[in-house]
Amino acid sequence: MSTTDGLNAEQGYIDVDLNDEHAPRSDNGSSLDTASQRSIPLDSPRASLRGASTPVRAQEFFAKRDSEGDSIEIDFGSETDETSDSRSDRDARRASMISSAAPSAAQTDERKPCSAPMTYPPTPSSQTTDAESFTSATSSYSKKARPESMLLQPPEGALILGIALVDFNHLVGPRIEFSQGDIFEDEEIAKVLPFLALPDGAHLSTEDYSYFHLVPNAPNPSTIFGISCNRQIATATLLVKDVDVTRSIVQKAVVVLASKPVFGPIRDRLGVVTRALFEQRDFSDTKILVEFGNSLEMSLRTQLTESGLYIGTSLRAFVHAFRHKTLVMLKALMLQKKIMFFGHPVERLCIYQYSLVSLIPSLLQTLDDCGSPPLAARAPTLSRPNSLRTSDRKSMLAYLGLPLDLFGKDAFFQPYLPLQQLDLLADSTSWLCGSTNTIVTQQKEIDLLVNTETETLEFRNSRLERLVALTPADRKWMDEIVRDVNDAWDDDDPVKPVMHFKGSDDYLRSKFEEYISAALASVRYRDFLAKGKGNNVIIAGA
Repeated sequence: MSTTDGLNAEQGYIDVDLNDEHAPRSDNGSSLDTASQRSIPLDSPRASLRGASTPVRAQEFFAKRDSEGDSIEIDFGSETDETSDSRSDRDARRASMISSAAPSAAQTDERKPCSAPMTYPPTPSSQTTDAESFTSATSSYSKKARPESMLLQPPEGALILGIALVDFNHLVGPRIEFSQGDIFEDEEIAKVLPFLALPDGAHLSTEDYSYFHLVPNAPNPSTIFGISCNRQIATATLLVKDVDVTRSIVQKAVVVLASKPVFGPIRDRLGVVTRALFEQRDFSDTKILVEFGNSLEMSLRTQLTESGLYIGTSLRAFVHAFRHKTLVMLKALMLQKKIMFFGHPVERLCIYQYSLVSLIPSLLQTLDDCGSPPLAARAPTLSRPNSLRTSDRKSMLAYLGLPLDLFGKDAFFQPYLPLQQLDLLADSTSWLCGSTNTIVTQQKEIDLLVNTETETLEFRNSRLERLVALTPADRKWMDEIVRDVNDAWDDDDPVKPVMHFKGSDDYLRSKFEEYISAALASVRYRDFLAKGKGNNVIIAGA
């Protein structure tokens, strides 16, 4: 006998003939679930399923199947799978898997009615929040919903920490003219923020953006993520002038400080508010900044997702500009070398760095230690996983050691590095920084200099150049990546979104995730072979 499945698309139902005693079954009675979708002990015998042929509505069938959070689980600490589940009948079956008989499809339907059709994004249960589902490797919700659509772990405090207006005074340099938020009471923040908000060469552009990181002077500090929009206006057009305005151009920047790197969702709104402020031609009226800060917190919390962190990065532009050199920079980043980006404008300089960082799976979610070399709060929380769920992407990434702890102790990431922070380069063993000042590019500590204007790489470390050189397989793989990007590229409109998956940012992230996962898996396999050889164990097939 064999299991026969027929789908009538026009009538909207599925006929399922379940007469095969040897057909694998899942907990909800569906014969369409594969082994990779079921949660089974690795030592359990094959279960049987008996039932009559019953027409089932397609919507009900897939809703019931998707409501079961099943996958193969491997527990490295025991022989059987002991992952907890919220349904008591599953717990009972696992307690006596070998001796108990499986219920029929009809019994399953009587015990648990079909759920309503799934909505997107799925609605979380009353016992579990979106953030908890995402952080739990054993959550069924985290597998069924697209990872990039789920809310990340929200910060304990406010997401938006402060709003400020920075002015450039030709006598004393940049200074904070207006601020809202307790964070500006920190002397370290107030001292360095003006130089980050108004970078060197900002006067070369009518409008530019700067991305930067700050670390407050606190007992348990964490990285603060800042973004500024700077503009300039002719002094003659101002309705209200300060007494210290003596030059023909007034240059200011509006700054937003956040506890998470949500630059993309903030950027467009920040630009609109900055332009509106300049159109007032009266910088003494900061009401628009107060209202902007009050409205930003609530709207951003609903966008605190993985895809929300990717907004603002541009992998397509990054790969189109650097082509095969993209993989070279990725290798240097994974080796934790000293990488410096240089060029104008500042926004492109910062976006290229964040695009490179976004190639490491889930790294944008773990940048709390990246602001300063001494920060290393994440490292003590890391542990070797003791289980693996093959259908859960997060579980697979954790098994491979992802996201990598690239910006932990003695390492830092500063998209725009002012001269006032130049001493950080000598005090760190690894960093990723950006600068518009040629003085910074002359530092002897640099291993790799990336010029964003000429789209070239300059190796200051010959050993690193040999380490990150592309193999023939790497070149062949990158040929396909570059071709897919160029085929969808429009020189007349570079920011035009791709209308299909191939060549898009999501496509590039998935391809590089495969590459990184394969590289880490090969390293783990090498360590496995070395461990067996050291213990005089013969591994068959190795």
